[in-house]
Amino acid sequence: MTYYPVYIPTLNRYEHFKECVESLAACTHADKTELVIGLDYPPSEKYVEGWKKIKEYLPTIKGFAKVTIFEHDHNLGLGQNGNGAFLTKYVKTKYDAWISTEDDNVFSPCFLDYMNKCLEKYKDDDSIIAVSGYMNPVDYSNCNQNKANILRMQDYMAWGSGNWKHKRNALDLNMPSHYMKYVCSHRSQLRRMRLNLRELYQLIFWTKNNPALDIKCDFTIGCYSIINNKYFINPTFSLVRNMGYDGSGVNCGTIEDDYLARQPISNERIFDIKDNLTEYELQNCRDKWEKFKSADFSIHKRKLVRRYYYFYMFFGYTIGDFLLSINIKKCIKSMIPEKFYNFVKKIVKR
Repeated sequence: MTYYPVYIPTLNRYEHFKECVESLAACTHADKTELVIGLDYPPSEKYVEGWKKIKEYLPTIKGFAKVTIFEHDHNLGLGQNGNGAFLTKYVKTKYDAWISTEDDNVFSPCFLDYMNKCLEKYKDDDSIIAVSGYMNPVDYSNCNQNKANILRMQDYMAWGSGNWKHKRNALDLNMPSHYMKYVCSHRSQLRRMRLNLRELYQLIFWTKNNPALDIKCDFTIGCYSIINNKYFINPTFSLVRNMGYDGSGVNCGTIEDDYLARQPISNERIFDIKDNLTEYELQNCRDKWEKFKSADFSIHKRKLVRRYYYFYMFFGYTIGDFLLSINIKKCIKSMIPEKFYNFVKKIVKR
């Protein structure tokens, strides 16, 4: 078996980072694994205390074949030139695949065994983009009579993920930058998202509200997989617990009743891949996942994303976005015949 490296970008969340590293050190094959850490430089005074604690902790890390540490002398931040991107470039120079995680995840003892086996098994399967160790807290047992422990999903759950160099290079080549604008500007691409309103909502509104997310991240890559009929490998029972919904990070907010921090994860030390779901079983599992993730997708959000979808389809991205940003009714009534306006209005209300 090939043992691929794990990298962690971090800054100041000492408690989360320490728990993450210790859970990885307890994994099977940790003693054969290179751990790569990127300690970013604090951008302001409020980050200094936690940063100092991590800096003091780094030399004490044990349990891995090798620990490689990069302490940056200026803040790299997030994004395409950020701390994570720096670590990706490093592992690409040494390995054909790698495992990455944020510093707020906790792992099952079999996580590294699962990752290494999956990265070997699916490396030549062009339909698979990446491997994830996370699975939502959904019980799939009643639609999994074959007792499989692997699902092929179109949602990229990047809380502990494995990537191949050749597939990541292909993704970087084929997935355009500013992906939200690209999809919404090309009707053939946008049309393939019409049945995936939740993902389209994320693509449009998360990106509009935070332009820094208009990069190759989990939800944009997930939309790419839907449009291009690609998949991700996930375990049926999670090997990762996310502790980051406590308001301490940048991307995750706060969950009042943080069920994710209490989510059960596997206690097994070895993961034997059983990828034997029938198409019928797989579809039932996906239906359960869709029902789970859509529970908080309100009627208001559905109507809103449908409105944007139809305006982009009818008017194109530039004009559609302009119309949606102003008094739409007044503007459209002044620009187009009344019959056509009423026709568009009926479609948007559906």
